Amino acid sequence: MQKQQPKQNKPQKRTGGGLAPMLALMTLAFVLLKATGVVSWSWAWVLSPLWVPIAVLIAVLSLEVISNFSNIVLEIIERR
Repeated sequence: MQKQQPKQNKPQKRTGGGLAPMLALMTLAFVLLKATGVVSWSWAWVLSPLWVPIAVLIAVLSLEVISNFSNIVLEIIERR
């Protein structure tokens, strides 16, 4: 009998690192700049790579909810 050779998986190509690693590096860089005194930003701006994407996501989701709610109200009005 012949031994079956195990299938070799081809390594997947990664096309980009994504947004999260970039934001982590920006945060680390900003904290290092603040800690060494190179910049005199407030801590809110130093940590902005962490909270700005969340704020944008909340704003977009809020607009979506408002839009959907207004469409529901318009449908109810049209039925009358």
